[in-house]
Amino acid sequence: MADRTLSSALKRTVDVVVSCATIAVLAPLLVAIAIAIVADSRGGVLFRSVRIGRGRHPFAMLKFRTMVSDPDFGGPPVTARNDLRVTRVGRVLRRTKLDELPNLVNVLRGEMSLVGPRPETPELVDAFDPLRCRVCSVLPGMTGLVQLRFPNEEALLAETDLRSPAYAAHVRQKLELDGLYVERASLLRDLAILLCTALAMVSVAVDLTSLFGPEKSAKSASPTPSSSNT
Repeated sequence: MADRTLSSALKRTVDVVVSCATIAVLAPLLVAIAIAIVADSRGGVLFRSVRIGRGRHPFAMLKFRTMVSDPDFGGPPVTARNDLRVTRVGRVLRRTKLDELPNLVNVLRGEMSLVGPRPETPELVDAFDPLRCRVCSVLPGMTGLVQLRFPNEEALLAETDLRSPAYAAHVRQKLELDGLYVERASLLRDLAILLCTALAMVSVAVDLTSLFGPEKSAKSASPTPSSSNT
C-alpha cells in the first residue's frame, strides 16, 4: 500500500513538473496556434469534449479547435482522414498532434495524467462496459500504448464503417492495450512511453507493448477494412 501511494505521488509530481515546463517552453507556440485558429475560421480557440475519467467521472477534455463551429455542418462522431469539417489549420494541428497540447491543462487539474489510457466518450464507455471498468480505475492520459501502436488512427479508419465489426474490433483492441497498461504500469514504464512518444513526433516509431508483457487477445482484433464495409 505504501509503495502504491509513493508511486502515485511520484507520478503526480512528474505530471505537474513536466506539464508546467512544457507550457512555459511552448508558450510562444501556443499563442501562435491560437492566433492561427481564430484567423482561419470562425469560432473559439478551444474545443471541449466530454470524456470519462478515473472512477467513471466525466470531465471536459480540452483541445485546440480543429473543426468548423457551424452546428449545421454535421458529420460522424469519429473524425476520419479528409473529413470536410476539419479546417486548414486544423489539418496541420491534427497531423502533428499539436491540437492535444491543451490536455496539459487537464493534467494540471488532476483530471488526466501524461501517460495512461486515452479517455473515451460516455457512449463508447457504455458500449464496452466490462472492459472499460478496469481502465477507468486510473487517470486517463495524453499518451500511452494505444497512441504508440496507432499513431495515425485517422488514416487507419479512413475507409472503415464505424458501424462495422472491424471498427468494433479496433475499439476492443485499444481497450485491451489500455487494460495491459493498467495491470503493469510503473513509473519507469511511464518514462519509457514518454520517451517513445517524443521519438514518434520525429517519425521514429517504437512499439512498447512487449515491455508490458504479452497481449491477451488484442492482436487478433486489428481493423481490416473490406469492400463490404466501405
